[in-house]
Amino acid sequence: YLLDCMARASRAQAAIMVFSEERAKQKCGDAALMHLEEALKTAAELGSNLYQHEINREIAGIYQQRGDYMNALRYLENSSWHKKSMIKDQSLMALVQKRYSKVRKKARIYEKQHADIDRIYSICQKISSRLEYDEIVEILYSEARQLFSLDILLLAQYDSKKARINRATYVENGKTNRIEGFATGEKSTVGEHVLNVRESILINDRDSEYFRYIDPAKQGSLKEGRPYPQSMIYCPLFIGEVSTGYISIQSFSRGTYTAEDVYKLETIAAYLSIALENSDLYHAIEHSVSHDFLTGLSSRREIFVKGKKRYFECVTSGSPFSLVMIDIDYLKKINDAYGHRTGDRLLTEASDIIRLHSRAGDISARYGGEEFVLILPETDIEGARKVAERIREQFENHVFCSECGQDIKFTGSFGVYQYDTFKNEEFEHGLMAVDEALYQAKKSGRNRISHLE
Repeated sequence: YLLDCMARASRAQAAIMVFSEERAKQKCGDAALMHLEEALKTAAELGSNLYQHEINREIAGIYQQRGDYMNALRYLENSSWHKKSMIKDQSLMALVQKRYSKVRKKARIYEKQHADIDRIYSICQKISSRLEYDEIVEILYSEARQLFSLDILLLAQYDSKKARINRATYVENGKTNRIEGFATGEKSTVGEHVLNVRESILINDRDSEYFRYIDPAKQGSLKEGRPYPQSMIYCPLFIGEVSTGYISIQSFSRGTYTAEDVYKLETIAAYLSIALENSDLYHAIEHSVSHDFLTGLSSRREIFVKGKKRYFECVTSGSPFSLVMIDIDYLKKINDAYGHRTGDRLLTEASDIIRLHSRAGDISARYGGEEFVLILPETDIEGARKVAERIREQFENHVFCSECGQDIKFTGSFGVYQYDTFKNEEFEHGLMAVDEALYQAKKSGRNRISHLE
């Protein structure tokens, strides 16, 4: 239709320009009007204000040449009306495009928010399903980098009863670094301030905002040449009403974070608090199963679990492997004379001596009652006797104070046994053998070391 309309209009204009005589001009004008009227109908069917405006103007021009000013005026008014409609349509289109642009912008915002919600849910789900602290930190760092612009992730666990940060970790460039525990209350870190006010803090310019929250005189000296974060968010961690630590994301650039980022991190922090609490409870239960509750040494169960593992490693490598069994002499008499609380404290101090004078790699455990076992991988009988003698001398020279303030001295008897790793003995056989050696030491007068020939 458009092509037909334009072709007829062009033909009419061409016809007017070709003929110059009056009669020819009249004849051509009639033909032009006929074609232009047909073109006008076609443009009306199309609903094109642009073409109706132009065609009405052409028709008005023909009538003006003929001196028919009434028709010329009528078509000029039509042309003017369509021009106004065309301007109105263009304005409306511009408005629609503007509104469409706003809608698209909002749509992109909603899409990002939806993606962020999915990411937060994924982070919370992953950290909630982990019980190992290192795994939680690793997941938190890798996932948070996709949600925030961050250079450093900082995580600290707090003991409110002791007013002390027990464990702190920061991750920078994928490298995990440990921070030694420290007492709080010095107002030397923003984290301490967060623990006190129990609210999140947003800093976007460290130079102008950081010292609102700490005492500048108590801040440690800054290392020259090292960049320091300029933007940071700190969020407290809670279990109920108890503060359990804080998490912080940090960037070396200024103006990095928004209030929306604070809300996101607070959502993650709520799940992180529970994940860390679950991790601590799991390890506390695991520790109670694998360690003796009174002495803190490995439990009888661990003698068989860890002992067997280390024994078979030595058998495989052909290394020597020995055991030392220790019995506190006359503990029953001490219990009868001073009470079981004193006896328990004696066992605790004796276990501290055993732990202190054992070597790295040795396994010290409470076997039961007043008996202890030392598992000595890669140690022959002479090495085992040296370890036993060192502990025996410490027992003999140690002075223990009873509940009533009376000094008590005690001794111990020791049995020593080296496995024949080439015969591939059963681990339990060694326990029976070292128990027999201990019996010989007690039978021979106690406070001595004995081994089976």
